[in-house]
Amino acid sequence: MSKAFVEYVGSYSGLEDLKLYVPNSRWSRDPTIANHLNEHADVFWGAIERNHWMTLRHLDLISRYEGEWCFSRNNASTLRQCRKLVTLKIGVYAS
Repeated sequence: MSKAFVEYVGSYSGLEDLKLYVPNSRWSRDPTIANHLNEHADVFWGAIERNHWMTLRHLDLISRYEGEWCFSRNNASTLRQCRKLVTLKIGVYAS
C-alpha cells in the first residue's frame, strides 16, 4: 500500500464503499518496512476519521500483515465514529 494512495483517500470526502488489499510480503518482516506499513495505516485511519466517518458504509480491508491495518485499540475509536457503517471486514491485531 503506497503512501500516495492513502494520501489520495484523505484528499476528498464522502467515501461510501472501500475494499482494500494490503499484501504481505517477505519484506514486512523487516522492521523498517513494517514501520512504513504502520505509518501508512495511520495516515489511512486519519483520513477515515477526518473525511469519511459520516458516509462510509462498507469497509473490506484485507491485510495479510498483522499490524495497524488490522482492527486494534488504535483505530477502534475511528471505526466507532463511522455511524453508517453496515459491513466491516477487517483482520484483528492481537497487540
